Amino acid sequence: MKLKIQILGANCSKCTTLNTRFLKVISDFNLDATLEKITEIEKLFHYFGIQMIPVQVLLDKNGKEYFRHVGYFSFDELKNEFKNVYYEKPI
Repeated sequence: MKLKIQILGANCSKCTTLNTRFLKVISDFNLDATLEKITEIEKLFHYFGIQMIPVQVLLDKNGKEYFRHVGYFSFDELKNEFKNVYYEKPI
């Protein structure tokens, strides 16, 4: 079952760093996952209801959002939160 991860944000350095960190978490957890980076500001604010960036969104196999984090994550915070969410709510 493929996990879909969306990173919602601009092409700023923090958003780019988060993209790299998610790729590392995917590798560390040996996940079957896709990573999508959404940068279109109109889409971010209107479709996703984003009020600030960056935002990380995890979707289940049906495309339904089950986790959202607003703001910057350190690698350790990201890995711990991802581990909690992924193992508490397996998809």
